[in-house]
Amino acid sequence: HIGAVAVGAKNEVDQFEINLIEVYHHREGPIAKYICQELCQAYGCSVVTTVGIHFDKITKKEIDIVCDLSKKLLLSALDQ
Repeated sequence: HIGAVAVGAKNEVDQFEINLIEVYHHREGPIAKYICQELCQAYGCSVVTTVGIHFDKITKKEIDIVCDLSKKLLLSALDQ
């Protein structure tokens, strides 16, 4: 499934601006925005990220773990 989409592109003052679309009752927005911003900065171009994470009956602690692991995976990929 898809919970959020983020689009990053340079604005009129040449800074990256992130626009976010979130599906109702989904909470992937913050991670989609974070990943999009990091990719825009790393590659210096427009980026689209799509995030869909689904775990039945996920807890707040598990959500935090998934977000932390997502960020670590992104940073690891950018280091390659």
